[in-house]
Amino acid sequence: MGLDFLAITDAVSDIRRLEWTSLVEAVRRYTQDGEFAAFAGFEFYSTEKEGKLLQRLDRNVIYRDPDSAQLPEGMGLEDYYPQDSEALLSKVDPARALIIPHQHP
Repeated sequence: MGLDFLAITDAVSDIRRLEWTSLVEAVRRYTQDGEFAAFAGFEFYSTEKEGKLLQRLDRNVIYRDPDSAQLPEGMGLEDYYPQDSEALLSKVDPARALIIPHQHP
């Protein structure tokens, strides 16, 4: 289709609310219909509950448009606290965001 795109997915525990707002505004400013798409997102670090097979499963969350993009409670530098995958899925609407799991060796 010839469309170039970029997703910015900084580590969720390092993003300040003001930086998130600036990121979403940059997505609005630089997206050019039919030529370039910018997406706001973040990298979520899960802290899985004891006894689960995976102790840590990280995810990149990429919002489909800037109007959908939000930094959920507890996922910014100012209010960060460890959360598991279930908490992420309760705070991010999968109809508005692509959630891509990735695991570290």
